[in-house]
Parts: sequence; structure tokens; C-alpha cells
Amino acid sequence: MILDTIDPLALVEERLAGLSGRLFFQPPSDFLRRLPALIVEQAPPQVFSGNAPHARYGVVSVLTLNAIADSRAFAAALCQEALRMLEESVHRVTDAGWISRVTVSTVPHLAAHKYEKSSLFQYSTAIEIVCRAKTPATE
Repeated sequence: MILDTIDPLALVEERLAGLSGRLFFQPPSDFLRRLPALIVEQAPPQVFSGNAPHARYGVVSVLTLNAIADSRAFAAALCQEALRMLEESVHRVTDAGWISRVTVSTVPHLAAHKYEKSSLFQYSTAIEIVCRAKTPATE
């Protein structure tokens, strides 16, 4: 049996090309010098049971989008922009696969009040995405 995998972060990276801030999946030690930035965190992807009989060709993943900027308005706008870009990319098939659904779990919100004192603002949102392989490989 071939165990192909779907890389949700590769799809997210592809879909967020052109974002107005820098995109990170793990912030570098100097990311505060690279603001504005969007940090995407991912919970381990799970098999999407609705993709029978080829369950391994679909995964569901929970992502947290963290937009950080030195302006509250820009952090909010960056978070909204990333969410909009992902929602607008639903059903766009590429060689990396496609996102078939984006479900917003939490609306973008000011997540880090403590940063207000240091003039650093973070807006976050949590989403669930369903990713699918372009076509199942022949077994």
C-alpha cells in the first residue's frame, strides 16, 4: 500500500502567496524585526472520514492564524486578509492538491492584550480546513 500524504501547510503557503505580511510556520528568533508577520500553527492533521474509500487522500487540520504587527489596525487587517485568501482559495485545484472547505472556529480577535503596552499587537483566528490530494494514486 502506498501511503501518500497531503501537506496542509504546503497548500496554505501556496494560497497565501502575496500576503501583505511575512509568512512563518515557526517564528525565527528575529521575527520581531520582520513585522508585520503571520505565524500559522497547525494541530496534527487527521484523516478525513468523509473521503471514503480513499481516506488517506483527504485530511482535516485545525490552524491558528496569528497576525502580529506594531499597529493594531494592521494586525487586524492582516489576520482578516489571510482568512479571506484561504476562504477564496476553496476548490482551486493545483498539483499540491486543494482545500475543499474552510470553517472558521473563532473570529479574528485581539489575542494578546499584554502586547498593547509594548506597542505590539496580535490578532488571531482558528480555522479548520479540509485538504484533498489532486487525484488518488493508483494502488
